[in-house]
Amino acid sequence: MPVTFEVVKEKGGRWYVCKANSNQPIAGTFRKDKKDCFHIAADLMGITYKEYLKLRKNNKQSKKSIDN
Repeated sequence: MPVTFEVVKEKGGRWYVCKANSNQPIAGTFRKDKKDCFHIAADLMGITYKEYLKLRKNNKQSKKSIDN
């Protein structure tokens, strides 16, 4: 399952959730804490926070193996 929502940091220091491959923020997702945004992204995908973090980790590892 691919990650469909990502967490991005704004220049001002706030974090927000956006769709993958897009930097347009989803309304109401701005937070000071990155972890809060991870929870929001997981909820938007319909999975738990822990499952979301596992997906992110697996996707990062698969991107590294493709690049090498």
